[in-house]
Amino acid sequence: MNETTDLDTIDAEKKAVQPSVMGFSTGAFNSETHVGLAIDLEASGKISTLTIPDVTGVAKGESPVFITKPIAIKGANLTKFLAAKKIDLPEQIKGLIGTTTVTLGGFYFRKGQPKKPGESGKNPEGKGGEDDSGVLLFSFEVQFTKGVLGPLLGDESISELFDVKAGYVRVLKSSKADLPVLKEYVKGLADE
Repeated sequence: MNETTDLDTIDAEKKAVQPSVMGFSTGAFNSETHVGLAIDLEASGKISTLTIPDVTGVAKGESPVFITKPIAIKGANLTKFLAAKKIDLPEQIKGLIGTTTVTLGGFYFRKGQPKKPGESGKNPEGKGGEDDSGVLLFSFEVQFTKGVLGPLLGDESISELFDVKAGYVRVLKSSKADLPVLKEYVKGLADE
């Protein structure tokens, strides 16, 4: 039986969590100095924050990196950017990109953590050094205002028959132990 989780739905139109670097990573309470970082990202008039609660903990797998709310890139802006960089695309591709919006609905990353000697799991000899799986969540939505086939084929009449209007991709790597963290993250993306 397949279980449906909150990871199956990310509503890009809802307001997300407010940026905060006051959160703590798992290794923050060790009498050392820890630096949090929040960087505002803006695309198509909307703002999200790339958050790193503990910059020094990222490489050790003790701190995640994530965005605080979905962010979208309008294809028309991408077309202008490519033209300014003198990247010439075929007209059909320009037409398709110009009617596209790509939304990064969620991004959450934490590097795997090394196992300690004696920990159970992949390393029964207790030598340590093997990593857990870490956590990775990417959620993309691609919307095509005029569809895909009409602009690509240069024939709008085919779009009247049928066409592709949107596509969704989710990349997920996680253990069951990290599922509560991801559920809370996804809930934060959708909360008002």
